[in-house]
Amino acid sequence: MARQLRLRDIGGIIVIDFIDMEPKVNREAVASALRQALSRDKTRTQVFDISELGLVEMTRKRVNEGLLESVSSVCSVCDVGIRRGDWSLVAADISTTMETLCTPLFV
Repeated sequence: MARQLRLRDIGGIIVIDFIDMEPKVNREAVASALRQALSRDKTRTQVFDISELGLVEMTRKRVNEGLLESVSSVCSVCDVGIRRGDWSLVAADISTTMETLCTPLFV
């Protein structure tokens, strides 16, 4: 779980559902293992105890910019926060779409 949070750079309020984890000893062990795994994380993370319903609530601050910010930029003409895409990514997307649409015609 901790590895996926780091790989995907997930941030915000996160709720994890551990279904049917009734014994309190097991809930405490899982919460402890999660805290230990997240202790190696460089981002600020706060993990709360597992509730009676088997839910773990946590907060995590995202370190890197999101996907939208990494592939786009603010328009220099209007500068009102409208983002325009990276043209190489747009061209690759058009190329992929055309290949998908045209392949049945040439097979």
